[in-house]
Amino acid sequence: MNSTFALFFLVSSVTALNPRQRAEVKRIEQSLLAPCCYSQPVAQHMSAEAERMRREITEMVAPGRGEPEIIDHYKALYGERILVIPDGKTGQILLGLPMTISTLGSVLFALIMQKMLRARAAPRAAFEKGESDCLLRKFCEETERQMGDKA
Repeated sequence: MNSTFALFFLVSSVTALNPRQRAEVKRIEQSLLAPCCYSQPVAQHMSAEAERMRREITEMVAPGRGEPEIIDHYKALYGERILVIPDGKTGQILLGLPMTISTLGSVLFALIMQKMLRARAAPRAAFEKGESDCLLRKFCEETERQMGDKA
C-alpha cells in the first residue's frame, strides 16, 4: 500500500507543472519526431514509444532541465534524425529549398512565356515588313510555272 501511494505521489508531483513548464514540454514534443517511424512529432504520434518520450520529457522538465539539454539528450540517443527541423546546414537547406525551387520555377516559366510570345510575334513582324508579299509572289510564280509545265 505504501509503495502504491509513493508511486502515485511521484507521478502526480512530476506532472504538476506550471504554465511555463507545460509550454516548454509542448515545444519540445513538437520539435522531436517519434523514433518508431520518424513521420510525426512526439506530441501527435500515437505509439508506445511516443507516449514514453512524452512522459520522459515531462519528467525532465519538472526538475528544471532546459529545452537544449533535453534535445541534446535525444540527439545523443537517436541522432539528428530525431529532430523535426534539423540543426545546422541541413536545416537551412531544407527550409530554403522550397523557396529556391519556387523562384527558379517562376523564372523558368517567365522565360518560356517570353520565348513563346516572341515566336508568335515573329510572323506578324515579317508580315508588317512586307516579307509575306514576297513569299506570296514567289508561291504564285512557282504555282504558275508548274501549271504551265503541265499544259
